[in-house]
Amino acid sequence: MTSTTRIIDGFSLENILQIFSLEKKSQTLRVKNDKQVAYIDIQHGDIINAELNNEFGVNISVEIISWDNVQVELLPLRNTKKTIDASLINILMEASKLK
Repeated sequence: MTSTTRIIDGFSLENILQIFSLEKKSQTLRVKNDKQVAYIDIQHGDIINAELNNEFGVNISVEIISWDNVQVELLPLRNTKKTIDASLINILMEASKLK
């Protein structure tokens, strides 16, 4: 069985995360900028993990969300450990400070 991926255009990463939170979605987002590829894992609308260069956690999620000019691709939710307990609003507020 092959899994298909979808690229989301026309929405900021912040908006995508807010929509997923409202709809209680479970997905992994592959987030790319010009230099790096990262992953944000969302379970039932909550960010449970973020990964960049084999580093994980809330600080990584804040860094990823603060990137400009990203491409977001939807993947099935990966089997991953929960490394983030912070709420989405707190993560988004911290990311906005970096922008």
